Amino acid sequence: MNQKDWKAWKLAGWLFGQLRAQFLIYLASAALFALITLAPARLFHYFAVELPAINTASQQDKFLELLVLFGALIAIAMTLGAVIKVYFKEKLRLELEAFLRFEVLKRLHALPATKLRSLQRGEWLTKVGADIRMVEEFLGVTAPDI
Repeated sequence: MNQKDWKAWKLAGWLFGQLRAQFLIYLASAALFALITLAPARLFHYFAVELPAINTASQQDKFLELLVLFGALIAIAMTLGAVIKVYFKEKLRLELEAFLRFEVLKRLHALPATKLRSLQRGEWLTKVGADIRMVEEFLGVTAPDI
């Protein structure tokens, strides 16, 4: 592992440490969504196991009502789970970007004015902004989905 890779992993570890709560909330919402996606299999199992045991018309009506209700509840739960997962993922991305920009600004304010005068500020700030977007894209999108 070269020095550049080592610094990238060190930065990722530091950011995970700083934003631990946000990452954990996102991971919990992703786990909840994963559990919800198992519900259609339970619906199919219920349908396959209970269907042969139905003998009368009243049992068929009740079974159909329960089947429709269970299917509707699964659809609602999956929709809510997906919305919650996307919400927390976007919240994580925004908080990560804000944190990174704040850290850059804090370091920028710590630089002596004489050093700032000698820099190509426009080009430097553009490069820093692009780097922040790349880090935010990786840690906010790619890393949580792994």
